[in-house]
Amino acid sequence: MSQKPNFILFITDQHRADHLGCYGNPIVRTPHLDALAASGWANDEFHVATPICMPNRASLMTGRMPSRHGVRHNGIELSLDERTLPQALLDAGYATAHVGKSHLQNIEIKPAQFPKAGEPKLAHEARRESKGVHGQEIWKRWEDNPDCDVETPFYGFETVDLCIHHADDEYGHWRRWIRKQTKDADKLIGPANAKADEGCRQVDRPGQCHADTGVRVKQVSAGLAHARTRGVVSDLVDRRSCHRPSG
Repeated sequence: MSQKPNFILFITDQHRADHLGCYGNPIVRTPHLDALAASGWANDEFHVATPICMPNRASLMTGRMPSRHGVRHNGIELSLDERTLPQALLDAGYATAHVGKSHLQNIEIKPAQFPKAGEPKLAHEARRESKGVHGQEIWKRWEDNPDCDVETPFYGFETVDLCIHHADDEYGHWRRWIRKQTKDADKLIGPANAKADEGCRQVDRPGQCHADTGVRVKQVSAGLAHARTRGVVSDLVDRRSCHRPSG
């Protein structure tokens, strides 16, 4: 191979395999993912390290089980000392970018359930506290400080554009982006502006203000910038918004 391959990782959060057309779903329409499956290789047996969000994302980034990397449940942040795939690629000369949801650090204002605030960790905890800044993805930090950002490289990502939180209530770089698209941005965000749609909370947004649009814009921007250096673009996207099939 004369050129280094590029690596693009898509994570569609909470997306079951049987909710894809390429895996036989007759209702949900996923033409782009179906095209990728048709032109490439699809798994018939592929199991997550854990069904919990943060531990599994940490496993995807490190290639290690939660018992090894220490993120045993939500709220425990991945140690900044852990070696990740993006860091390995960065060390090998790749350009690296992250667009969308990361959740490698806590996004909530409440701490992890264990250990409780003020209580010591177990005497024989597997690892010591790591250096570096934790709490960088906490949503309120971003909302309270318009200059808030992450320190890069962030787990090996040189460029980072975050969607923090879920569905119609995202924060981070995405909320700054939508506020630049329309002066009515705050009326398009959050449960107070949502309508009930068959049990799924959803805010009606014009297409140019949808979270997916913001992520795609950032993807293209990162991809074009990194194409010059044969870079790796990693895209972790939260897809909890509900889309009714057309037709």
